[in-house]
Amino acid sequence: MYQIQQINKVDLAIANDIIKPAYYAIDALCHEESTKRLLETIDNRIIVSPTELDSSHYQSLASFYKTQQYMDAIGVASEKGGYFIYPSASGDFSQFDPRTKKWYQAALTKHKQPSLNGPYRRLSGLLILSVSQAVLDDEGNVIGVMFLGWDLRNFQYQIEQYTLGATGYMMVLDQNNNIIVSPENHSWLSKRPIDVGLFDLEQLENKTDGIHKIILNGAAKYIRIKITDTGWKIISVIDTDELSEKIVEVIKKIVSIFVLTLLVVILAIGTLAKSFATAIESLSEFTTSIAQGHQRVHFNIKRNDEIGTLGNSINQMVKELFKREKEFKTLVENTQDGISRVDKNLRYVYVNPAMQHLFDWPVKSFMGKTIKDIFSDENWIQVMTVNKQQVFNTALEVTFLQEYCRANGKTSYVHVHVIPEFDQSNQVETVLCVFRDVTKLKDMEKAVIRANSLNLVGEMATGIAHEVRNPMTTVRGYLQFLSLKEIGLQYSGQFKTMIEEIDRANAIIKEFLTLAKDFTIDLSMTDLNSIIQAVFPLLLANAKMTNKDIILNLQPLPMLLLDEKQIRQLLFNLVRNGLEAMESHGVVTISTAVCDKEVVLSIKDEGSGISQCIVDKIGIPFITTKDTKTGLGLAICYTIAERHNARIEFVTSPQETIFYVSFINMKLY
Repeated sequence: MYQIQQINKVDLAIANDIIKPAYYAIDALCHEESTKRLLETIDNRIIVSPTELDSSHYQSLASFYKTQQYMDAIGVASEKGGYFIYPSASGDFSQFDPRTKKWYQAALTKHKQPSLNGPYRRLSGLLILSVSQAVLDDEGNVIGVMFLGWDLRNFQYQIEQYTLGATGYMMVLDQNNNIIVSPENHSWLSKRPIDVGLFDLEQLENKTDGIHKIILNGAAKYIRIKITDTGWKIISVIDTDELSEKIVEVIKKIVSIFVLTLLVVILAIGTLAKSFATAIESLSEFTTSIAQGHQRVHFNIKRNDEIGTLGNSINQMVKELFKREKEFKTLVENTQDGISRVDKNLRYVYVNPAMQHLFDWPVKSFMGKTIKDIFSDENWIQVMTVNKQQVFNTALEVTFLQEYCRANGKTSYVHVHVIPEFDQSNQVETVLCVFRDVTKLKDMEKAVIRANSLNLVGEMATGIAHEVRNPMTTVRGYLQFLSLKEIGLQYSGQFKTMIEEIDRANAIIKEFLTLAKDFTIDLSMTDLNSIIQAVFPLLLANAKMTNKDIILNLQPLPMLLLDEKQIRQLLFNLVRNGLEAMESHGVVTISTAVCDKEVVLSIKDEGSGISQCIVDKIGIPFITTKDTKTGLGLAICYTIAERHNARIEFVTSPQETIFYVSFINMKLY
């Protein structure tokens, strides 16, 4: 850990004392207008002494140089080969071309960014760090390169003060593996490790993980390495024997502290165990009560320690838990959707009150029983059992729509959503079923389909009925005329058949016209019972012809807004359907009564009921099971009811079928 701290200090010193100041300085000078003018002035001349140039040309560089304590030299080189250095340089520069130097080429490569170049030694032995950067004109073209020489003496001295124990020290190598700091041997400076026989310091990039043992200058050392963002390598070096001794000392201290701590912990446990025993026992009893569903429990313990804090937290948690449970229970038990839960044996473990209204069974009758114990509808039992078992096996939700035959014989449509509930091992423990009665929605769908069909037929009737009846009337007239002639007497039977078929076609067209949208009705305040009694003799006569009977059960009724002709048509159609559905000696019962806010006309037959395959299609034109019928009778009845703001409902079974026509009781409005 101490090694890492020292390495981080060196890393910080490199960044703050060398790299950042040098980069900032050269970047600022490259953007100075005075630097660009200086490059224009020197052109292609080599100037190694400031006395060769008027001071006004380099005043800015000189001023900056004097403010920097560790700057060794500053200068510029132009694209034409010119060169200027401050404060001065010695040596032979007659063949000197700065453009061939590495620092110049490196600056061109980096373009707008500073380039950090390897250190070099002056004749005096000083180690100098070189930084260079391209100078650009206003159009972004390179016109030269500026360079700085940074004196590393202060940095070297600072790093050499970072020691590791008695024998440890820090080394620094630049990005080219040149040694910059070496407290052990100053003769290694500016040289590569391989040049001075330090082979273990080569390929340091592969040794950045942890501590490595190497041979350094003939002695065994432990090193730790960090490579900075600029590629410099920071190496902490410590003697192996010294590090081993320190490790042993640390282990001894750790063992001593551990033993002492263990003794203290054992004593503390013994002291606190008795104190905690009662509190923990009380807490256990408290949690058991919660698990058993006791809501009015409170963990009453007066302690200021963790047990007391835990007790207060549990009390708050229990309070919140039962509050949420109450909210959830209120929601579940007041929803109109039926909700039940069954276990793996498909036995009910919970049902909400809505189940009683949905299925006509008391809530208590469900508990602990299976679906077969409750329901009698075999189809419902089979579908529900299969879907519940599927959810237990697959752990996947299922939804479906299913018919349910109620106790009163009516069919309800129920939307069912079956949801798996998982235990702690993520296995399906119970299944939750949510039931929603969508009978009214299905009835609305049927009504829409029926209305659309009636509208279509009405439009057809309006468009073609008159065009067909006119030529048929002409044909019927000629058939009657020809049948009376002597030539037609021998074909009188055939003429009669043709006239009957034309009359039958006219009757069908008349029914079509009854369905037309623009059919006008004549409403007046009328007694429904009087209409029934007026047509009863004709209806009864038709019934007697087939050895059947009709019974009236009429109750006093208020006056209604009715079209008498239309209501007669409705009665004829419904009674005729009832008579045709029965065998000999069957009875049709026509009843009237006041129910709530409605006047109800009911027509009951003793037939074998309506086939299930067409129950949902009743009232749709052309739907019939009779070979000689058009399927328009009930469609006309529904249209007449709609024109009177009434509605038609029916109940059917293998023993009987009852049609109900409900009119609004005008007396209540």
